[in-house]
Amino acid sequence: MGCGAGFAAGWGEAGRAGEGGERCALGAANRGVMFCNLLDRKGALIDCVVDILPAKQGGFLPGSGHPIIVPEELEAHGISWVIAANRNYEQEIKARLQDMGSRAAVLTAEEILGLD
Repeated sequence: MGCGAGFAAGWGEAGRAGEGGERCALGAANRGVMFCNLLDRKGALIDCVVDILPAKQGGFLPGSGHPIIVPEELEAHGISWVIAANRNYEQEIKARLQDMGSRAAVLTAEEILGLD
């Protein structure tokens, strides 16, 4: 099974598939780029990437081509699921989303891949 198939299976096992809403990965730095290129190179599972750095916003991820949006655009893009490639920031991400009034849920890459 390829990495993308494992991601899709893990997403389903996490009970997230079919619950509606768009999905984004968090961070257009090395880990986010690797995550998207390894697990969703064709853009079928992750709709966009959100990043707080202005220099990255409005661009596209190298390789996979996922669009990079600003955090304030989550609701406008219908984002219901934020995937944190680094679980060390999970609580910080949840707090920031709550402060922004976003109802998006946070999943870590480890949860999706069954490594938690």
